[in-house]
Amino acid sequence: MKKLFLTVTILLFFLIFVFALEPQFVINPYPPFSYLENGTKMGFSLDVLNAIADELNSEVTVDFMEWDDAFSKLKSGKNTAIPSIIMDDERKEMFKWVGPISIVKTSFYSKNSSDIVLKTLEDAKYADKICVVKDYYSERLLKDMNFENLLVFDTEIEAFKTFLENENYLFPSNNFGFAFLLNKNSRVISDFNELLTFSLDFMYIAFSSDTEDETIEKWQEGLDTIKLKGELQEIYNKWLPWATAPGVQIFLTEEYPPLTYLNSKGEPAGFVTDIVEEINKRMKNEEKIFFASWDLIYKAALINSNVVLFSMAKTQERGDKFEWVGPVIKNTAYFYKNSASNLALPSIEYAKKVNKIATTSEWWTEQRLKELSFENLISYQTPEECVDALVKRDVDLSIFTDLTVEDIVKNSGYEMREIQEILPFESIDVYIGISKGTPEEFIDKFVEAYDSIVLDGTYSEIRLKYFLE
Repeated sequence: MKKLFLTVTILLFFLIFVFALEPQFVINPYPPFSYLENGTKMGFSLDVLNAIADELNSEVTVDFMEWDDAFSKLKSGKNTAIPSIIMDDERKEMFKWVGPISIVKTSFYSKNSSDIVLKTLEDAKYADKICVVKDYYSERLLKDMNFENLLVFDTEIEAFKTFLENENYLFPSNNFGFAFLLNKNSRVISDFNELLTFSLDFMYIAFSSDTEDETIEKWQEGLDTIKLKGELQEIYNKWLPWATAPGVQIFLTEEYPPLTYLNSKGEPAGFVTDIVEEINKRMKNEEKIFFASWDLIYKAALINSNVVLFSMAKTQERGDKFEWVGPVIKNTAYFYKNSASNLALPSIEYAKKVNKIATTSEWWTEQRLKELSFENLISYQTPEECVDALVKRDVDLSIFTDLTVEDIVKNSGYEMREIQEILPFESIDVYIGISKGTPEEFIDKFVEAYDSIVLDGTYSEIRLKYFLE
Protein backbone atom coordinates (compact mmCIF):
# COMPACT_ATOMS: atom_id res chain seq x y z
CA MET A 1 0.00 0.00 0.00
CA LYS A 2 2.82 2.40 0.87
CA LYS A 3 4.51 1.68 -2.46
CA LEU A 4 1.25 2.37 -4.30
CA PHE A 5 0.74 5.62 -2.39
CA LEU A 6 4.33 6.66 -3.15
CA THR A 7 3.92 5.83 -6.84
CA VAL A 8 0.67 7.84 -7.11
CA THR A 9 2.26 10.77 -5.26
CA ILE A 10 5.27 10.81 -7.59
CA LEU A 11 2.99 10.59 -10.63
CA LEU A 12 0.84 13.47 -9.42
CA PHE A 13 3.93 15.55 -8.66
CA PHE A 14 5.28 14.80 -12.14
CA LEU A 15 1.99 15.81 -13.80
CA ILE A 16 1.83 19.02 -11.78
CA PHE A 17 5.44 19.79 -12.68
CA VAL A 18 4.84 19.18 -16.41
CA PHE A 19 1.64 21.23 -16.34
CA ALA A 20 3.49 24.06 -14.62
CA LEU A 21 5.97 24.16 -17.48
CA GLU A 22 3.20 24.96 -19.99
CA PRO A 23 3.00 28.72 -20.50
CA GLN A 24 -0.04 30.69 -19.47
CA PHE A 25 -1.43 32.28 -22.63
CA VAL A 26 -3.06 35.70 -22.27
CA ILE A 27 -4.51 37.91 -24.98
CA ASN A 28 -6.74 40.93 -25.49
CA PRO A 29 -9.88 40.76 -27.67
CA TYR A 30 -8.83 42.14 -31.08
CA PRO A 31 -10.71 40.69 -34.07
CA PRO A 32 -9.88 38.83 -36.20
CA PHE A 33 -6.84 37.70 -34.19
CA SER A 34 -8.84 36.98 -31.03
CA TYR A 35 -12.41 37.72 -29.95
CA LEU A 36 -15.51 36.33 -28.29
CA GLU A 37 -18.53 35.29 -30.37
CA ASN A 38 -21.55 33.90 -28.55
CA GLY A 39 -19.31 33.11 -25.59
CA THR A 40 -16.79 31.19 -27.71
CA LYS A 41 -13.17 32.27 -28.02
CA MET A 42 -12.28 32.61 -31.69
CA GLY A 43 -9.68 34.15 -33.99
CA PHE A 44 -6.76 33.61 -36.32
CA SER A 45 -4.09 33.51 -33.62
CA LEU A 46 -6.13 31.08 -31.50
CA ASP A 47 -6.46 28.75 -34.50
CA VAL A 48 -2.67 28.88 -34.97
CA LEU A 49 -2.08 28.27 -31.26
CA ASN A 50 -4.38 25.25 -31.24
CA ALA A 51 -2.83 23.82 -34.42
CA ILE A 52 0.64 23.96 -32.86
CA ALA A 53 -0.65 22.48 -29.59
CA ASP A 54 -2.25 19.60 -31.52
CA GLU A 55 1.07 18.97 -33.27
CA LEU A 56 2.79 18.88 -29.87
CA ASN A 57 0.06 16.76 -28.25
CA SER A 58 -0.46 19.57 -25.75
CA GLU A 59 -3.45 21.45 -24.46
CA VAL A 60 -3.52 25.20 -24.01
CA THR A 61 -5.90 27.61 -22.36
CA VAL A 62 -6.16 31.28 -23.19
CA ASP A 63 -7.30 33.99 -20.78
CA PHE A 64 -8.75 37.21 -22.20
CA MET A 65 -7.79 40.49 -20.56
CA GLU A 66 -7.13 44.12 -21.48
CA TRP A 67 -3.99 44.70 -23.58
CA ASP A 68 -2.15 46.69 -20.88
CA ASP A 69 -2.72 43.90 -18.36
CA ALA A 70 -1.66 41.17 -20.82
CA PHE A 71 1.49 43.05 -21.82
CA SER A 72 2.41 43.80 -18.19
CA LYS A 73 2.00 40.12 -17.34
CA LEU A 74 4.29 39.19 -20.25
CA LYS A 75 6.94 41.67 -19.10
CA SER A 76 6.80 40.44 -15.51
CA GLY A 77 7.76 36.92 -16.54
CA LYS A 78 6.13 33.99 -14.73
CA ASN A 79 6.02 31.69 -17.77
CA THR A 80 3.53 33.78 -19.73
CA ALA A 81 2.89 34.07 -23.47
CA ILE A 82 0.84 36.26 -25.82
CA PRO A 83 -0.14 34.35 -28.99
CA SER A 84 -0.14 37.32 -31.38
CA ILE A 85 2.18 40.29 -31.05
CA ILE A 86 4.33 42.35 -33.41
CA MET A 87 8.09 42.10 -32.94
CA ASP A 88 9.86 45.46 -33.13
CA ASP A 89 13.27 46.80 -32.12
CA GLU A 90 12.17 47.68 -28.59
CA ARG A 91 10.41 44.40 -27.86
CA LYS A 92 12.90 42.09 -29.57
CA GLU A 93 15.27 41.76 -26.60
CA MET A 94 12.51 41.78 -23.97
CA PHE A 95 10.94 38.41 -24.81
CA LYS A 96 11.49 35.05 -26.45
CA TRP A 97 9.83 34.51 -29.81
CA VAL A 98 8.17 31.77 -31.86
CA GLY A 99 7.17 32.67 -35.39
CA PRO A 100 6.40 34.44 -37.45
CA ILE A 101 2.80 33.31 -37.65
CA SER A 102 1.73 36.05 -40.05
CA ILE A 103 2.84 39.05 -42.07
CA VAL A 104 0.68 42.06 -41.29
CA LYS A 105 0.42 44.80 -43.91
CA THR A 106 -1.15 48.15 -42.99
CA SER A 107 -2.42 49.95 -46.07
CA PHE A 108 -4.80 52.60 -47.32
CA TYR A 109 -7.89 51.18 -49.00
CA SER A 110 -10.31 52.92 -51.36
CA LYS A 111 -13.44 51.79 -53.16
CA ASN A 112 -13.08 50.72 -56.78
CA SER A 113 -15.37 53.54 -57.84
CA SER A 114 -12.99 56.13 -56.34
CA ASP A 115 -10.38 57.87 -58.49
CA ILE A 116 -7.89 58.33 -55.64
CA VAL A 117 -4.22 57.59 -56.46
CA LEU A 118 -1.59 57.45 -53.71
CA LYS A 119 2.15 57.37 -54.28
CA THR A 120 3.20 58.61 -50.86
CA LEU A 121 1.72 59.04 -47.39
CA GLU A 122 1.72 62.78 -48.03
CA ASP A 123 -0.66 62.27 -50.97
CA ALA A 124 -3.24 60.91 -48.53
CA LYS A 125 -3.52 64.38 -46.97
CA TYR A 126 -5.49 65.44 -50.05
CA ALA A 127 -8.19 62.78 -49.72
CA ASP A 128 -11.62 64.08 -48.68
CA LYS A 129 -11.50 62.22 -45.36
CA ILE A 130 -9.65 59.31 -43.76
CA CYS A 131 -11.71 57.13 -41.42
CA VAL A 132 -9.55 56.05 -38.46
CA VAL A 133 -10.13 54.39 -35.10
CA LYS A 134 -9.16 56.12 -31.87
CA ASP A 135 -5.79 54.98 -30.49
CA TYR A 136 -5.11 52.55 -33.34
CA TYR A 137 -1.58 52.51 -34.76
CA SER A 138 -2.72 54.17 -37.99
CA GLU A 139 -4.46 57.01 -36.17
CA ARG A 140 -1.40 57.76 -34.03
CA LEU A 141 0.92 57.64 -37.06
CA LEU A 142 -1.22 59.98 -39.16
CA LYS A 143 -1.72 62.39 -36.28
CA ASP A 144 2.04 62.53 -35.76
CA MET A 145 2.37 63.44 -39.46
CA ASN A 146 -0.06 66.36 -38.96
CA PHE A 147 -2.91 64.96 -41.03
CA GLU A 148 -5.89 67.30 -40.83
CA ASN A 149 -8.44 65.20 -42.74
CA LEU A 150 -9.03 62.46 -40.15
CA LEU A 151 -12.46 61.32 -39.04
CA VAL A 152 -11.93 59.57 -35.70
CA PHE A 153 -14.32 56.82 -34.54
CA ASP A 154 -14.57 54.78 -31.35
CA THR A 155 -14.90 51.47 -33.22
CA GLU A 156 -13.67 49.93 -36.44
CA ILE A 157 -17.25 49.02 -37.41
CA GLU A 158 -18.32 52.70 -37.30
CA ALA A 159 -15.25 53.83 -39.24
CA PHE A 160 -15.74 51.21 -41.94
CA LYS A 161 -19.47 52.01 -42.32
CA THR A 162 -18.71 55.70 -42.89
CA PHE A 163 -15.97 54.79 -45.38
CA LEU A 164 -18.43 52.67 -47.36
CA GLU A 165 -21.01 55.46 -47.47
CA ASN A 166 -18.69 58.14 -48.89
CA GLU A 167 -17.10 58.05 -52.32
CA ASN A 168 -13.62 59.53 -51.92
CA TYR A 169 -12.89 58.54 -48.35
CA LEU A 170 -9.90 56.39 -47.39
CA PHE A 171 -9.72 53.60 -44.83
CA PRO A 172 -6.38 52.55 -43.28
CA SER A 173 -6.36 48.96 -42.04
CA ASN A 174 -4.18 45.90 -41.71
CA ASN A 175 -4.89 43.08 -44.16
CA PHE A 176 -6.40 40.78 -41.50
CA GLY A 177 -8.67 43.44 -40.06
CA PHE A 178 -9.86 44.45 -43.52
CA ALA A 179 -10.69 40.84 -44.42
CA PHE A 180 -12.70 40.52 -41.19
CA LEU A 181 -14.67 43.69 -41.93
CA LEU A 182 -15.40 42.55 -45.49
CA ASN A 183 -16.78 39.28 -44.19
CA LYS A 184 -18.95 41.01 -41.57
CA ASN A 185 -20.36 43.37 -44.23
CA SER A 186 -20.79 40.75 -46.99
CA ARG A 187 -18.30 42.53 -49.24
CA VAL A 188 -15.45 41.12 -51.35
CA ILE A 189 -11.88 42.32 -51.79
CA SER A 190 -12.36 42.95 -55.52
CA ASP A 191 -14.67 45.87 -54.61
CA PHE A 192 -11.68 47.76 -53.20
CA ASN A 193 -8.20 48.98 -54.08
CA GLU A 194 -5.18 48.52 -51.82
CA LEU A 195 -3.50 51.84 -52.58
CA LEU A 196 -0.40 52.15 -50.44
CA THR A 197 1.20 49.90 -47.83
CA PHE A 198 2.87 52.02 -45.16
CA SER A 199 3.72 49.39 -42.54
CA LEU A 200 4.95 45.81 -42.83
CA ASP A 201 5.19 43.82 -39.59
CA PHE A 202 5.79 40.21 -38.59
CA MET A 203 3.51 38.75 -35.93
CA TYR A 204 4.81 36.18 -33.44
CA ILE A 205 3.94 34.27 -30.32
CA ALA A 206 5.86 36.08 -27.57
CA PHE A 207 6.98 34.23 -24.44
CA SER A 208 8.19 35.85 -21.23
CA SER A 209 11.95 35.98 -20.82
CA ASP A 210 11.92 33.36 -18.05
CA THR A 211 10.49 30.67 -20.37
CA GLU A 212 12.79 27.66 -20.78
CA ASP A 213 14.68 27.54 -24.09
CA GLU A 214 13.48 23.96 -24.56
CA THR A 215 9.90 25.23 -24.58
CA ILE A 216 10.72 27.84 -27.23
CA GLU A 217 12.47 25.26 -29.40
CA LYS A 218 9.53 22.85 -29.04
CA TRP A 219 6.96 25.47 -30.05
CA GLN A 220 9.07 26.74 -32.95
CA GLU A 221 9.44 23.19 -34.27
CA GLY A 222 5.70 22.75 -33.94
CA LEU A 223 5.02 25.94 -35.90
CA ASP A 224 7.54 25.01 -38.60
CA THR A 225 5.88 21.61 -38.91
CA ILE A 226 2.38 23.01 -39.47
CA LYS A 227 3.88 25.39 -42.04
CA LEU A 228 5.48 22.51 -43.95
CA LYS A 229 2.28 20.45 -43.75
CA GLY A 230 0.25 23.33 -45.20
CA GLU A 231 -1.88 23.69 -42.08
CA LEU A 232 -0.92 27.35 -41.54
CA GLN A 233 -2.00 28.09 -45.12
CA GLU A 234 -5.35 26.42 -44.39
CA ILE A 235 -5.80 28.76 -41.43
CA TYR A 236 -4.85 31.68 -43.69
CA ASN A 237 -7.45 30.52 -46.21
CA LYS A 238 -10.08 30.81 -43.49
CA TRP A 239 -9.13 34.27 -42.24
CA LEU A 240 -7.29 35.90 -45.16
CA PRO A 241 -8.21 33.88 -48.24
CA TRP A 242 -6.39 35.97 -50.83
CA ALA A 243 -3.00 35.90 -49.10
CA THR A 244 -0.08 33.51 -48.71
CA ALA A 245 1.07 32.33 -45.29
CA PRO A 246 4.72 32.92 -44.33
CA GLY A 247 7.01 29.93 -44.70
CA VAL A 248 9.85 28.75 -42.50
CA GLN A 249 12.00 31.25 -44.39
CA ILE A 250 10.49 34.44 -45.81
CA PHE A 251 11.59 35.83 -49.16
CA LEU A 252 11.22 39.60 -49.57
CA THR A 253 11.85 41.79 -52.59
CA GLU A 254 10.71 45.00 -54.28
CA GLU A 255 9.58 46.03 -57.75
CA TYR A 256 13.00 46.84 -59.23
CA PRO A 257 13.02 45.72 -62.88
CA PRO A 258 14.79 44.06 -64.54
CA LEU A 259 16.29 42.54 -61.37
CA THR A 260 13.04 41.91 -59.45
CA TYR A 261 9.45 42.60 -60.47
CA LEU A 262 5.96 41.18 -61.07
CA ASN A 263 5.25 40.32 -64.71
CA SER A 264 1.99 40.96 -66.59
CA LYS A 265 0.48 37.81 -65.02
CA GLY A 266 1.34 39.01 -61.51
CA GLU A 267 4.09 36.41 -61.17
CA PRO A 268 7.57 37.07 -59.69
CA ALA A 269 10.14 37.68 -62.44
CA GLY A 270 13.51 39.30 -63.03
CA PHE A 271 17.17 38.38 -63.18
CA VAL A 272 17.77 38.00 -59.44
CA THR A 273 14.28 36.60 -58.87
CA ASP A 274 15.00 33.81 -61.36
CA ILE A 275 18.26 33.03 -59.54
CA VAL A 276 16.47 32.85 -56.17
CA GLU A 277 13.73 30.64 -57.59
CA GLU A 278 16.34 28.31 -59.09
CA ILE A 279 18.07 28.12 -55.70
CA ASN A 280 14.74 27.26 -54.06
CA LYS A 281 14.12 24.59 -56.68
CA ARG A 282 17.48 22.95 -55.96
CA MET A 283 16.89 23.17 -52.20
CA LYS A 284 13.35 21.79 -52.65
CA ASN A 285 11.91 24.91 -51.02
CA GLU A 286 8.38 25.96 -51.89
CA GLU A 287 8.45 29.37 -50.24
CA LYS A 288 6.57 32.22 -51.92
CA ILE A 289 8.08 35.64 -52.66
CA PHE A 290 6.55 38.73 -51.02
CA PHE A 291 6.77 42.17 -52.67
CA ALA A 292 6.72 45.53 -50.88
CA SER A 293 8.57 48.84 -51.01
CA TRP A 294 12.27 48.69 -50.20
CA ASP A 295 12.14 50.74 -47.00
CA LEU A 296 9.57 48.35 -45.50
CA ILE A 297 11.28 45.08 -46.45
CA TYR A 298 14.73 46.36 -45.48
CA LYS A 299 13.52 47.26 -41.99
CA ALA A 300 11.75 43.90 -41.69
CA ALA A 301 14.96 42.06 -42.58
CA LEU A 302 16.92 43.99 -39.95
CA ILE A 303 14.49 42.99 -37.18
CA ASN A 304 13.51 39.43 -38.13
CA SER A 305 15.59 36.29 -38.68
CA ASN A 306 14.94 33.75 -41.47
CA VAL A 307 14.47 36.50 -44.07
CA VAL A 308 16.00 36.31 -47.55
CA LEU A 309 16.19 39.85 -48.97
CA PHE A 310 17.05 40.51 -52.60
CA SER A 311 18.63 42.13 -54.39
CA MET A 312 20.82 44.33 -52.20
CA ALA A 313 23.98 46.32 -52.68
CA LYS A 314 26.66 45.44 -50.15
CA THR A 315 27.86 48.61 -48.47
CA GLN A 316 30.14 49.23 -45.52
CA GLU A 317 27.13 50.35 -43.48
CA ARG A 318 25.22 47.15 -44.24
CA GLY A 319 28.18 44.77 -44.20
CA ASP A 320 27.83 43.17 -40.76
CA LYS A 321 24.03 43.32 -40.65
CA PHE A 322 23.42 40.45 -43.08
CA GLU A 323 24.85 37.24 -44.45
CA TRP A 324 25.75 37.71 -48.13
CA VAL A 325 25.31 35.40 -51.13
CA GLY A 326 26.95 36.43 -54.40
CA PRO A 327 27.77 38.87 -55.83
CA VAL A 328 25.09 38.31 -58.44
CA ILE A 329 25.79 41.44 -60.53
CA LYS A 330 27.46 44.87 -60.46
CA ASN A 331 25.48 48.12 -60.48
CA THR A 332 26.70 51.67 -61.22
CA ALA A 333 24.88 54.73 -59.92
CA TYR A 334 24.74 58.08 -61.72
CA PHE A 335 23.41 61.51 -60.93
CA TYR A 336 20.62 62.62 -63.28
CA LYS A 337 19.15 66.02 -64.01
CA ASN A 338 16.08 67.21 -65.89
CA SER A 339 17.04 67.33 -69.59
CA ALA A 340 15.79 70.90 -69.82
CA SER A 341 18.04 72.01 -66.97
CA ASN A 342 21.31 73.82 -67.68
CA LEU A 343 22.81 72.59 -64.41
CA ALA A 344 26.46 71.57 -64.63
CA LEU A 345 27.88 69.08 -62.12
CA PRO A 346 31.68 69.02 -62.22
CA SER A 347 32.10 66.87 -59.08
CA ILE A 348 30.31 64.95 -56.37
CA GLU A 349 31.27 67.63 -53.86
CA TYR A 350 29.51 70.21 -56.04
CA ALA A 351 26.31 68.14 -55.76
CA LYS A 352 26.21 69.08 -52.06
CA LYS A 353 25.56 72.67 -53.12
CA VAL A 354 22.41 72.13 -55.17
CA ASN A 355 19.08 72.79 -53.51
CA LYS A 356 17.46 69.32 -53.54
CA ILE A 357 18.41 65.75 -54.51
CA ALA A 358 15.69 63.10 -54.72
CA THR A 359 16.67 59.73 -53.21
CA THR A 360 14.81 56.49 -52.53
CA SER A 361 14.37 55.67 -48.85
CA GLU A 362 16.95 53.16 -47.52
CA TRP A 363 18.52 52.52 -50.93
CA TRP A 364 22.29 52.13 -50.83
CA THR A 365 22.65 55.35 -52.81
CA GLU A 366 20.77 57.32 -50.16
CA GLN A 367 22.74 55.67 -47.35
CA ARG A 368 26.00 56.38 -49.14
CA LEU A 369 25.17 60.05 -49.74
CA LYS A 370 24.34 60.40 -46.06
CA GLU A 371 27.73 58.87 -45.21
CA LEU A 372 29.28 61.58 -47.41
CA SER A 373 27.49 64.25 -45.34
CA PHE A 374 24.92 65.30 -47.93
CA GLU A 375 22.28 67.46 -46.25
CA ASN A 376 20.11 68.28 -49.28
CA LEU A 377 18.40 64.92 -49.76
CA ILE A 378 14.64 64.54 -50.21
CA SER A 379 13.71 60.93 -49.45
CA TYR A 380 10.88 59.23 -51.37
CA GLN A 381 9.42 55.77 -50.82
CA THR A 382 9.83 54.66 -54.46
CA PRO A 383 12.27 55.49 -57.30
CA GLU A 384 9.30 56.34 -59.53
CA GLU A 385 8.52 59.25 -57.20
CA CYS A 386 12.12 60.44 -57.67
CA VAL A 387 11.67 60.45 -61.45
CA ASP A 388 8.40 62.35 -61.10
CA ALA A 389 10.01 64.95 -58.84
CA LEU A 390 12.92 65.37 -61.27
CA VAL A 391 10.76 65.77 -64.37
CA LYS A 392 8.49 68.25 -62.58
CA ARG A 393 11.61 70.14 -61.40
CA ASP A 394 10.68 69.77 -57.74
CA VAL A 395 14.30 68.69 -57.24
CA ASP A 396 17.57 69.52 -59.01
CA LEU A 397 19.04 66.03 -59.16
CA SER A 398 18.23 62.42 -58.54
CA ILE A 399 20.31 59.27 -58.51
CA PHE A 400 19.64 55.98 -60.32
CA THR A 401 21.58 52.89 -61.37
CA ASP A 402 22.42 51.87 -64.93
CA LEU A 403 20.71 48.45 -64.75
CA THR A 404 17.32 49.75 -63.72
CA VAL A 405 16.89 53.40 -64.72
CA GLU A 406 15.11 52.75 -68.02
CA ASP A 407 12.47 50.54 -66.42
CA ILE A 408 11.99 52.98 -63.55
CA VAL A 409 11.46 55.90 -65.92
CA LYS A 410 9.05 53.87 -68.06
CA ASN A 411 7.07 52.76 -65.00
CA SER A 412 6.87 56.41 -63.94
CA GLY A 413 5.06 57.28 -67.18
CA TYR A 414 7.96 59.26 -68.64
CA GLU A 415 10.61 58.76 -71.32
CA MET A 416 14.39 58.56 -70.91
CA ARG A 417 14.85 61.67 -73.06
CA GLU A 418 13.24 63.72 -70.24
CA ILE A 419 16.14 63.10 -67.86
CA GLN A 420 19.89 63.18 -68.49
CA GLU A 421 22.80 61.34 -66.94
CA ILE A 422 25.21 64.00 -65.69
CA LEU A 423 27.86 62.44 -63.40
CA PRO A 424 28.93 58.92 -62.33
CA PHE A 425 28.62 58.28 -58.62
CA GLU A 426 29.80 54.80 -57.58
CA SER A 427 29.82 51.17 -58.73
CA ILE A 428 28.89 48.45 -56.28
CA ASP A 429 28.30 44.69 -56.14
CA VAL A 430 24.75 43.44 -55.67
CA TYR A 431 24.01 40.37 -53.51
CA ILE A 432 21.24 38.28 -52.02
CA GLY A 433 21.07 39.07 -48.30
CA ILE A 434 20.05 36.74 -45.48
CA SER A 435 19.09 38.19 -42.12
CA LYS A 436 21.07 37.58 -38.96
CA GLY A 437 19.86 34.78 -36.72
CA THR A 438 18.98 32.51 -39.64
CA PRO A 439 20.22 28.93 -39.06
CA GLU A 440 23.69 28.27 -40.48
CA GLU A 441 22.48 25.03 -42.06
CA PHE A 442 20.03 26.94 -44.26
CA ILE A 443 22.64 29.57 -45.19
CA ASP A 444 25.22 26.91 -46.11
CA LYS A 445 22.75 25.06 -48.34
CA PHE A 446 21.67 28.33 -49.95
CA VAL A 447 25.26 29.28 -50.76
CA GLU A 448 25.96 25.77 -52.05
CA ALA A 449 22.94 25.96 -54.38
CA TYR A 450 24.01 29.40 -55.65
CA ASP A 451 27.54 28.18 -56.34
CA SER A 452 26.17 25.21 -58.31
CA ILE A 453 24.12 27.60 -60.47
CA VAL A 454 27.25 29.56 -61.33
CA LEU A 455 29.39 26.47 -61.98
CA ASP A 456 26.98 24.58 -64.23
CA GLY A 457 26.22 27.57 -66.49
CA THR A 458 22.66 28.23 -65.29
CA TYR A 459 23.68 31.68 -64.04
CA SER A 460 24.88 32.66 -67.53
CA GLU A 461 21.67 31.37 -69.11
CA ILE A 462 19.53 33.43 -66.75
CA ARG A 463 21.66 36.52 -67.31
CA LEU A 464 21.27 36.28 -71.09
CA LYS A 465 17.49 36.39 -70.66
CA TYR A 466 17.72 39.91 -69.25
CA PHE A 467 20.96 41.52 -70.44
CA LEU A 468 22.71 41.68 -73.79
CA GLU A 469 26.39 40.99 -73.29
